[in-house]
Amino acid sequence: MTTKTWTVEQMQCFPQYEGKENVVYVVNWLLTGTQGDYTAHIYSTANLEYAPGSPYTEYASLTPDQVIGWVKNSLGEEEVRKYETRLDEELAKKAAPQLITTGLPWVDQTYVPIKLY
Repeated sequence: MTTKTWTVEQMQCFPQYEGKENVVYVVNWLLTGTQGDYTAHIYSTANLEYAPGSPYTEYASLTPDQVIGWVKNSLGEEEVRKYETRLDEELAKKAAPQLITTGLPWVDQTYVPIKLY
C-alpha cells in the first residue's frame, strides 16, 4: 500500500493586496510517497489567485491542510491524479528496477577503509 503525503515547503506572499496583508500567491509543495522501504518525491509550485471579496484567512491563521487544499484546487482533480499516478510509477520503478549497478565479478568487492592522514 502506498502512503501519499502533500506538504507545504514554502509560500510567497504579496505584502499588501486588495486591502489584505500577506496574501499568498505561490506555494512550493512536496508530494511524498512511501511504499514499504521505498520513497519517492515530486516537488513543484502552484500559483494562486485571491479574488477580492472571497473568504480570507489571516496569514498567521493558515493551516497546512487549508493551503494544500488551495494547491489541489489550483491544480485541478485531473492534474492531482497525474501527479499521484507519476508518484506510483516512480515507486514501482524503485521496487522492481529495470537496470541495476553491479560490481565486476572478477574484482573482490570487499570494502577496505582508507586511512586519511
